[in-house]
Amino acid sequence: MLTVILHRCGIQRTFETIMSVYESQALDPHVNREGFRDECFE
Repeated sequence: MLTVILHRCGIQRTFETIMSVYESQALDPHVNREGFRDECFE
């Protein structure tokens, strides 16, 4: 799936590209998202 997205954006898939995606927050669907029970544990 990542290869398809990179190809559609015109980005060549290289080792550096893949590592930068994995090191970034791009693969975390819950990044900067307020948790449902966050206020219960404050």
